[in-house]
Amino acid sequence: MPFEPGQLLLVSFPFTDRTTAKLRPALVVSGAEFKRGDDFVAVPLSSRPRDDVYDFPITSSMPFFKQSGLKQDSIVKWSKPMTISTAVAHRKLGRIPDEVMFEINKLIRSLFPVAPES
Repeated sequence: MPFEPGQLLLVSFPFTDRTTAKLRPALVVSGAEFKRGDDFVAVPLSSRPRDDVYDFPITSSMPFFKQSGLKQDSIVKWSKPMTISTAVAHRKLGRIPDEVMFEINKLIRSLFPVAPES
């Protein structure tokens, strides 16, 4: 089941300590160039907004909200990318526009600063 960047899925998302998992929306951030068997990279979403610089809001006031498939205002937890098996992807919810994905990708790349070559 191939997924594309910008798709929102309902997945069984593991907690950081990997002892349990929670069914929650996730945003696919890996592209076709990421080929690791049946895996893809995604970041979780939460409906519990916090005042955190590591959260990207998706609210019902945004023009694309209906296409996202989300039921309520949510935050993209972009600082928590994970490799996930397609086996835990339950269903597709919707998608977010490319221009929003571009902004989220910029944030994710900021997690991995690269020193300039000398």
